Amino acid sequence: MENIIYPMLVSTLASEDCFEQGIDCLTLFLYYNSERGVNKQLWKLFHQIVQAVMVEQGENGGSFEKFPGIGLAIQNYISRDP
Repeated sequence: MENIIYPMLVSTLASEDCFEQGIDCLTLFLYYNSERGVNKQLWKLFHQIVQAVMVEQGENGGSFEKFPGIGLAIQNYISRDP
């Protein structure tokens, strides 16, 4: 399933217009796909999210307020694949 959803998530997380929806989809996918942990392909998206947070922090200083779902996505990464 990851092979199907991964390209879509990459493109939504790369777009400012769709970033929030991409985070929401990723959060739900990580939460409900917890049986096998997080595969390496989805861990690549984690770095993309962290980079988006760092860029936003540098420019405006508040990406967690702008995209509250980022915290949930990061929490799911940590809790689903410790």
